[in-house]
Amino acid sequence: MQRTEGLAGAVEVERWKVTARAGGASLEVLASDAASSWGLRPFFTVVDEIAQWPSTAESRRLWESVVSAQPKVPGSRLVVLTTAGDPSHWSRKVLELAQGSEAWRAREVAGPCPWIPKVELKEQRRLLSASQYARLHLNEWTAPEDRLSSLEDVRACVGHGPAVLDPVAGERYVVALDLGVKSDRSVMAVGHLARGASAVEVVLDRMEVWVPVKGRPVELAVVESAVEAAAVEYGGAECVFDPWQAMGMAQRLRGRGVRVSEFTFSQASVGRLAATLHRLLRDRLLDLPDDEDLVDELSHVQLRETAPGIVRMDHASGRHDDRAVALGLAALHLLEGRDSGRGGLRFRGSDEDAAASTPGRSIERFLAGG
Repeated sequence: MQRTEGLAGAVEVERWKVTARAGGASLEVLASDAASSWGLRPFFTVVDEIAQWPSTAESRRLWESVVSAQPKVPGSRLVVLTTAGDPSHWSRKVLELAQGSEAWRAREVAGPCPWIPKVELKEQRRLLSASQYARLHLNEWTAPEDRLSSLEDVRACVGHGPAVLDPVAGERYVVALDLGVKSDRSVMAVGHLARGASAVEVVLDRMEVWVPVKGRPVELAVVESAVEAAAVEYGGAECVFDPWQAMGMAQRLRGRGVRVSEFTFSQASVGRLAATLHRLLRDRLLDLPDDEDLVDELSHVQLRETAPGIVRMDHASGRHDDRAVALGLAALHLLEGRDSGRGGLRFRGSDEDAAASTPGRSIERFLAGG
C-alpha cells in the first residue's frame, strides 16, 4: 500500500482486514466457518469458487447465512464467482435459480481461457481426466468418471410421486435391508418388476431409513418389526439381507413364517451389486419415487476398484451409500430370480449378464458396459 500512489496512508492494513481511514469502510477476509458467519451484515459479499465447496451440511449452512444476510442491508450486493463443477453439487441449483430469476444476473463463459497457449492445453489434457479438463478448462459442468450415475440419469428414473406405493395383487415383491446400528443408517427397500413402456423396470415401492444419532443407535427391534410388516403387507414378500449383519433377526423372522434369503457380501457379489444398479440407472430401467434425498445419494455414490475387474460402491466422507445398497440388493434379487435359466435382464452394451465382470477391467470400461 505504501508504494501505491493515492493509497498510502489512506487505508489501514491488518492481516485479514483493510479499513479506509476516511469513511471507516472495511474489506474483511472471512474463514469458511458457518458458526461465525451468522449475524454479519455485509454491504458487498464475494463468494469464490462455490462449486468447489464441500458437499457438507456445514458448507450449506455457510451459504444460507451469507445469502440470507443480503436483504438485511439496503442496496447490498452478492457476487458469486466459480468455475463449473459437478452437476450433482448443490451449487448447480444456485446457478439454475439465478438463471431463472430477475433478481440475479447470471453469466457463463465457455473455455478455454484465450491466454493459455495451445501447447499448454494439450499437456493439460494429458495430465487431467476428461471430466477434470472439462470442468477446469472448458467450464463445463461434468460428473467425475468414478460416479455410479449422472444426476441426469437418476432424475430421469423418477417415475412416481408418492414415497410409498400400495401393493398390487399377483406381483412378486422383495424386501431388502442394509442394516446399520451406530454409525451407518439402516435402510429397507421394497421393490418389484413391472413392464414399462419399452422394457421391464425395477420399481421402488417403498424405502424407509433409520438414522442413528450420537448416544442413540438404531433400534433393531423397530427395524425388525418394520421388515416383518412390509413382508406381510406386500403379499408375503421375500426378505433379503446380509446374514452377518442380522443373523439373529433372520432366525426370528423365519420362526414367524417370513421368507428370508441371504446375500453374502464378497468381492464378486458387491461387483454384481454395483454393476446392476449402475446399468439400471444408465439404461433408465428404474422407477423411483420423487425423493430428493434418494436422488442426491444415488448421484453422489462413487465406484471404487478394489481388485482387478472388481468394482464396488463407496461414498465420500460425510456422505452415505446405504440407500443405494438397499436398492441394489432389491434390484439384483428381483433380476436374478426372474428367470432361472438366464438370471434377469440383458442390458444395453453388454453381451453377458448385467453382473458379469472381466479381469483387468478398469472403472472406465466398467462404466462403458464393455
